[in-house]
Amino acid sequence: MFRLRTYIAIVLLTLVALVGYNYYSAWSHKEADAASLRLTADKGDANAQYQMALRYERGDGVPVAYYQVGYYLRLAARQGHPRARAKVKELHDLCYPLSPYNPAPNPKRTLEQAHACQADAEVGDRDAQLVVGVLHETGEMLEKNRVMAMVWFKAAATHGDPTAQFMLARSYSNSGPLPNPLEEYAWLATAAANSDMPAQLVPLASTTKENVRKKLLAQYGAQRLQNAEDKARFYISKYNHSNSSIRGN
Repeated sequence: MFRLRTYIAIVLLTLVALVGYNYYSAWSHKEADAASLRLTADKGDANAQYQMALRYERGDGVPVAYYQVGYYLRLAARQGHPRARAKVKELHDLCYPLSPYNPAPNPKRTLEQAHACQADAEVGDRDAQLVVGVLHETGEMLEKNRVMAMVWFKAAATHGDPTAQFMLARSYSNSGPLPNPLEEYAWLATAAANSDMPAQLVPLASTTKENVRKKLLAQYGAQRLQNAEDKARFYISKYNHSNSSIRGN
């Protein structure tokens, strides 16, 4: 009986080792293929860029990384690759139910939608950038990380999104991850001056702007307030414009 058990254990260990070896060999081969494909993609080949996006989406020879999906899709789409552009639209359509601009949002929020938003945000869509910022701010589906939220709010804010401009201003407040009263005031002023600002945010943006203005004047003096006003005028002229993101249509 002891010999039989030993024999069975040896057979099982051998099978496990063979399966592990085959899996390692197959993965190593996929890694080599992915590395070769990445070199071609990084040289500017649109089809290789599209294939790398799919590999990052599936975890095929590379770790699953949705920001890399978006990165390579963006490169391919900008060269007019038809399947890349179609994929960009697919990601945006999947992300759209999470968008703050959707008048009838889908109450069923899924991780798949969050990952689609990550890729769509990396492509450059401002709605998706705002959504990813909110998901990081709240910790809903994505890691709660206020610095990452701020990164995405800034991306959408510089694409002209007024809600993102308001959220970015909050990130510069005393309770935000990077307090900076000049930046806070400048972005509040930018949001308040944005003609696309949602009606429900207009009073809050204006009131908050005025409160920060008074605080700047009281704590730092007229010169610092003037600096903030100058920065606000620059941001308004530079960033209050239409969304110029890539779409597959």
